[in-house]
Amino acid sequence: MRRVNRIASGVLGVLLIAAGLLAVLEMLLIVAGRPPWWLPLQRWYDTLGVTTLGDRGVLVTAVVVALVGLGILVAELLPRRPDRVLAGGESGAPWWVSRRSVQRRTAIAAGLVSGVERAHVDVRGRPQSWRLRLRADGEPGQRDDVQRAVRGELDRLNVAPGTAVDVVLHTPNRRVA
Repeated sequence: MRRVNRIASGVLGVLLIAAGLLAVLEMLLIVAGRPPWWLPLQRWYDTLGVTTLGDRGVLVTAVVVALVGLGILVAELLPRRPDRVLAGGESGAPWWVSRRSVQRRTAIAAGLVSGVERAHVDVRGRPQSWRLRLRADGEPGQRDDVQRAVRGELDRLNVAPGTAVDVVLHTPNRRVA
């Protein structure tokens, strides 16, 4: 979502700069006593002079603008996964690590356990208080081995021991060919 925000902000900025330059140019033409080149200002003024708040076009425009604004507000308020999470246990100074790096390293550590395949890790929560959820194919009896492997990798990252780790193993579907 941040990428979309940056692109939208850039496009909006360029459009506002272009509109501002066009308005300055048109204003300079009007000050010089010439008619505007691109903007039909007199026609717009005449149309707006007879338009009332009760007109259908005003209502439709107001509803569309309100819905777009509400959609943007909801999109911005939805919680997102953090880009980075706080690491550094109680013994050391806190430092930040990439969420994707934690996900990748713990998935690899879980995949190294014999019989565990297709490990997928999600890091959720706030950057200062986060939890890890690992889903993989494996026998339910291997849960403790996977938990130890993941905790070992989190210890190497110096993550606080109280960080919640949820391991879910699904029995793999074995097909005989």
